[in-house]
Amino acid sequence: MIIPSTRWLALDYFTYFFAYGIFLPFIVIWLNGEGLEAHII
Repeated sequence: MIIPSTRWLALDYFTYFFAYGIFLPFIVIWLNGEGLEAHII
């Protein structure tokens, strides 16, 4: 399977910005809601 460069580049940027812009800022809030304490997180 061959993926055009524009598609894998777009997927790469989407994955990067999803992880560092959306997922990581809210993972602390989610873990706190699951019952983990601040010093564990």
